[in-house]
Order: sequence, then C-alpha cells, then structure tokens
Amino acid sequence: MLIDLNPTIKANTSNRIELRCFTPETSPHVGETNQNDCRDTLRILARTRGFTNPYQFSRDPRRGVRLPLVWKSRECVIFVNCENDHDAYTFRFADVLVVAKRLVDICVGTHESERWGLLRWGGLDGLGDSQTFYVSVGYPLTLGSAAGSVIPVELVNGTLLDSTTGVS
Repeated sequence: MLIDLNPTIKANTSNRIELRCFTPETSPHVGETNQNDCRDTLRILARTRGFTNPYQFSRDPRRGVRLPLVWKSRECVIFVNCENDHDAYTFRFADVLVVAKRLVDICVGTHESERWGLLRWGGLDGLGDSQTFYVSVGYPLTLGSAAGSVIPVELVNGTLLDSTTGVS
C-alpha cells in the first residue's frame, strides 16, 4: 500500500478531512513518535469512562463535551478537536480509538519500517463523516518546555498549526 506523505499534492474534492501523515517538512512542530508509547496511549484512551457511549462534542461548552481532548503517554499524544468553535458532532471515544489506531498503524510505523527509511511522525484524519472534526496522533514538540507541557497541533483552514500560532 502506497501512502502519500505529502498531502498538499493530493487534491481533496470534498470538504472532508483526509488522512495525512506528518513529515518534518509539512509539520516541523511535530517530532518523531514512539510506537510503543502510542500503543500505551491507545490503552489509556480505551479506559476512558463512557468509552462506548455517544456524546455530543464541540469547542463551544454550551453545545456538548468541551474540545479539545488529549490522551498522552511519553512520546505519543492522541488529540481530538474541531476546526471551528461552533460545530457539534456526536461520536464515541471508541470512534476516536478506531481512527487513532489506524493513524498509528499507517503513520507511526515500526522499527522495521524505520530501517527502510520510512518516517514515524504520526498523522491526522477526519472523524466519522464530519467535515470539521479530526483526530491526530504524534509527538508535538513543546515550546518553552520548562513546564514540560504538550502543545497540541490544530487544523485551521487545512493547515496544521501549534496552538500558540495565531491566525489573522
């Protein structure tokens, strides 16, 4: 299976967010992701209370469970968010796990794939049939890492940004 690691080449004829793997060129704020840590993060996500219950999510706290949501284990972060502040979408944490596992399998790789020069930087994909909700898996490089906090990436108008980058 061939994976397009440069999503800017592929034309998206729909408004749906399509799977893309991070590379150092397209996502300089994302570092190399550890597959074992991602497997641990998937297990943490699977233990989320209400894992199989549907909830309405939004960045607007009046419309549902507040986004963004983050699960982290050492060098792997699973992040779910929405491109805007007004959409709401109903999904389960189990749906997030399915997308995140696919991203780990395709975009994080293994030590075997690393030997052949494939990158292990993580990726991003749309959630369900939503056009604005997405899941990302990776290891965001922190800015001002004195506190050791993780700064997740966000998707704004199809462009990956770290949350400290303003859009004017």
